[in-house]
Formats: sequence, C-alpha cells, structure tokens
Amino acid sequence: MKSALIFTLFFVLLGALALPYQTMGMPLWPVVIMTIFASTWFGRIERLRPYQIGLSAMYLGLFGALWLKSFPSLSITAARGWAWLFGMFIFASVAALAGLIVFLKADRDSRGTLVGALSCIFCGAMIALLSGSAGGAAPFIQFLLSQGLAINWAELVNITFRKSVHLGFYGFFAVMAFRTARLGGLRQPIVASLIFVMAHSVFDEVRQWGVPDRTGSPFDVLIDLIGVLAFLAWANKPYRVRRA
Repeated sequence: MKSALIFTLFFVLLGALALPYQTMGMPLWPVVIMTIFASTWFGRIERLRPYQIGLSAMYLGLFGALWLKSFPSLSITAARGWAWLFGMFIFASVAALAGLIVFLKADRDSRGTLVGALSCIFCGAMIALLSGSAGGAAPFIQFLLSQGLAINWAELVNITFRKSVHLGFYGFFAVMAFRTARLGGLRQPIVASLIFVMAHSVFDEVRQWGVPDRTGSPFDVLIDLIGVLAFLAWANKPYRVRRA
C-alpha cells in the first residue's frame, strides 16, 4: 500500500514536471516508457509480483536520476540547473525509499530473486547514464593521446575497448536477468531475459541519435545481441546438463 501510494504520487509529480523539463531540454518521457516496460517485466515473474510496484518505483527513481545526470553542462546557478538538481534528488529519494520498503517486506525465499532484480535495475540505470554525453568516446581518446599514443592507435584501442565493454556489460545484464527470471519461476527465462536486455540495447542506441557528440549504431545492437546470446548460453548450460 505504501509503495503504491509513493508510486502514484511520484507519477503525478512526474506529469507536472514533464512539460517544464521538456522545454529545458531534459525530456522525461523516455523515463516513463522504460519504467512501464520494466514494471511489466517484473509483473510477469511470479516471485516478484508482490513487489512489482516497489521495484518499479526503484527502477523509475534510479533510472530517472541517472537519466538527468547524463545531461551535460548544466550550471547550478541557472534555472534549469536547479531543476536538474531537484529532479535528481527526487528520483534518487524515491529509489532509496522504495528499495527500503521492498527489502523490509521481502521474505527469505524471495530475496535471491530481489537481488537479481536490483542488479537489473542498476544495469538499466547505467544505460540511462552512459547513453548520453557521459558515455562519449572523446575523454578516453584524449587520455590515450596524453599517454603518447598516435591518433590512429588511440582510435583503434578506443574502438576495441568500447566494443568489448558492450559485449561484457550486456552479457552480464543478460545473466542477471536470466537468473532473476529463473529464480522467480518464469517458464521461459531465456526469452524473457533476451527481450528485457535487448530492449535496453535498442533504447541505448536510439537515444544516442539525439545526443550531439554520440552516434547510435545498429552494429552496436548486433554486438550486444552476440554478447547476450553467448552469456545466456553459458548461464543456461548447467540447467541443460541437469535435464539431460
């Protein structure tokens, strides 16, 4: 009941702030869309169903806070700078309070599934942050150049590193989603985790098309998919052996 009240009040606040934030160049509608998607996914998992509202509020709060954090160069003396800080504070507060309520209510049998869900929420929030300017290549290339690498080598190292991170991060995300779905009693944990993680991958690349110093790429989605499938095959191997 408390979680439902918090979630409802926060959506009312989010609706009231949506237009002002839109005019300041910080649209909140992607936060709402991804939260609804994540909430639907949590609701499909039997052991997470009693905690769906609380987990959705955690996702909304953490995703929203890091989404706002991803917008660069916002002076705290400007009006939108204060709106930026206020929004991050509200989002983060909701995430912390919802998390506290969920884990205080959690029974022992559900805690493993909830830890997995929390890992998924954290991964989703990191995508909200790094899909913006904060995840751009320029700082890393500048660092490599400062270490004496030639520009062509710096770009090669940057590309290799970033694509490896794509493989590893989305693979880890997929394993966490798979374990959450399996522990939660979902019948098709591989399909569920694949859909959940790849939706975030597509969101990541689509969002980058609207960021000045970023470029969304279908090739990155393909790399993410390869990482997801490889890690899911590894995660599911013990269960296949056991069934055999």
